[in-house]
Amino acid sequence: MKKQGARDLIIQTANKLVGKNGYANTNIIEIAKKADISVGTLYYHFPKGKIDILLALTREISQDFKEEAKLLGFREGLDFSTIKEAMKYYLSLIIKLHKKYRLTLAAWESEILSNLDYYLKLRDIIELKKELPDEMNLFINEMKQLIKKFPEENLSLEGKEKQLYVITQAIIHKYAYDNYGFSSDEELLKFLLKIVISILKE
Repeated sequence: MKKQGARDLIIQTANKLVGKNGYANTNIIEIAKKADISVGTLYYHFPKGKIDILLALTREISQDFKEEAKLLGFREGLDFSTIKEAMKYYLSLIIKLHKKYRLTLAAWESEILSNLDYYLKLRDIIELKKELPDEMNLFINEMKQLIKKFPEENLSLEGKEKQLYVITQAIIHKYAYDNYGFSSDEELLKFLLKIVISILKE
């Protein structure tokens, strides 16, 4: 098996197992067995084991978001009649991706908290901001494109980037993990729209 092929297979297998059983209940031996490779091959590609695999999964999620964001059409000419319509479409995309990868995202956050020293060293070693498409930057850049489509609304993101990102992500993450506080995506979207528009109008 080619090295790159083995690596991709490990990532795909790990993603399925984490999605099915959760990160804590997925182990290296099981991943290797399901991928039909040796444990040695797995460690060749991911020397730090599960946390390195989790980093690779997070990289896949970021890439998926980047690809899905193209569907928004802000740069390709897709028109929306109102900013609320466009914002709803954008936020629904983010909710969908968070739900799709909810177990992996939950695992990543848990792993960062329980292995903070290693995470910080890892970030410094690989220059994480250059290595991975930064989720906050992706979110903010697409939001800026959306706002430009509706200049008549007089909305501004300047100086509010971090505030908007942290608030929306915290709410969406909690909902994606256990549907906390909302009975449906539609109810969550209505709530988020009020918050986002309010922040952008300040």
